[in-house]
Amino acid sequence: MPPAFYTRLMPTPLPSPHFVAASGPAAALIGLDAADLARPDFVDVFTGNKVAARSQPLSAVYSGHQFGVWAGQLGDGRAITLGELATPNGPMEL
Repeated sequence: MPPAFYTRLMPTPLPSPHFVAASGPAAALIGLDAADLARPDFVDVFTGNKVAARSQPLSAVYSGHQFGVWAGQLGDGRAITLGELATPNGPMEL
């Protein structure tokens, strides 16, 4: 994407995140297995508390009309993207 569509932004750390559940089939889509889900740093990496070595977190730009007038760039329209993975089904965002 051209830089006008995102802002490089590091995630804000979460206090005391903990593992609740994971989907085996969803994990497999991004190349993870049960051993990966059990890694000590899994929760920190997937909550953004620890950024993976090649990860480049970003926040998508949001802009548009508000109250009938063009409001320009309003901020982020979603949560931070932690990175993108190459998978057999094409690239996937985390």
